[in-house]
Amino acid sequence: MFIRADPRNEIEEIMADGTRILSVLLLFSMGSILAAWFATDRALRPVRALEDGLAMLARGESRPVLPRFELKEFSRIAASIEELADALVHSRANERRLGRCIMALQEAERCELARELHDEFGQSLTAIGAAAAFVEMHSTTADPKILAECARDIRAESGRMSTHVRGLLRELRPHGLEGLGLREGVRELIDAWRQRSTGIAVDVTLPAAFPQLGADAGLALYRTVQEALTNVVRHAGANRVRVGIEVEAEILVLTVEDDGRGRAAEVLHNARGGILGMRERAEMVGGTLRIGDSSLGGLGISLGLPLNKTGDNKDDQDSPAG
Repeated sequence: MFIRADPRNEIEEIMADGTRILSVLLLFSMGSILAAWFATDRALRPVRALEDGLAMLARGESRPVLPRFELKEFSRIAASIEELADALVHSRANERRLGRCIMALQEAERCELARELHDEFGQSLTAIGAAAAFVEMHSTTADPKILAECARDIRAESGRMSTHVRGLLRELRPHGLEGLGLREGVRELIDAWRQRSTGIAVDVTLPAAFPQLGADAGLALYRTVQEALTNVVRHAGANRVRVGIEVEAEILVLTVEDDGRGRAAEVLHNARGGILGMRERAEMVGGTLRIGDSSLGGLGISLGLPLNKTGDNKDDQDSPAG
């Protein structure tokens, strides 16, 4: 009896064993992949909750309600998102309040301008029209002295109207604030408020050599002085206000202080259109606005504006005014 090895049987056994091993490896790999997928999905589930919270903030919805997280890292991220949501709610409320204040200020300015045009120009135009009508009707028979007097009245009313128009234009949009005219523009503004606000002493200190500012920065400075003085007259109940401008380490610093009843904590808590507008103007030109209690006992406003790098234009007209 002869026993002879059959290679085909060996090959079939090897293929069967290899198939079983590969099947086990395939099942093990699939199980490992599924386990890893479920583990990753479970681990990243808090991340999706955080992502949903951020998406709610991006859509402008209210503060997202985030679940409690077991990991401290996720809890800290959730707390940061909730703080961001509170800050955005506060910022949006300030933005809406600022928008309402801007619209109210625009309407108030329009009403004031309409009243000025009606009261001042209406009277002047009526007087000019009456004088012109008299000259037209009596040009051949009237005494030359009377005609000359009518002409003087017309010229006087025209001059008064011209002066009033220049004043209105200066309030609406002052020009020449980017160069040497800034110092004179600020002085004219303060002089105008001195005349309008009887009973309030205004002390002014301006540098003899006024530094160079761009047009936007000059307008921000001008409007800040204008708004600060407006607030003093309307709300502070002050007897004295002090306006000063000086240069400190390449920064032009404007300070407006009064001895009124305003306090910094209350003003900052209830910041409205005027304060928000001044702060926005300062930020637009790279400056800063600070509000605090003044040394006079009332409110103090400080505006810092960076100077141009191109150098300073000197204004040697007169010395600081007190």
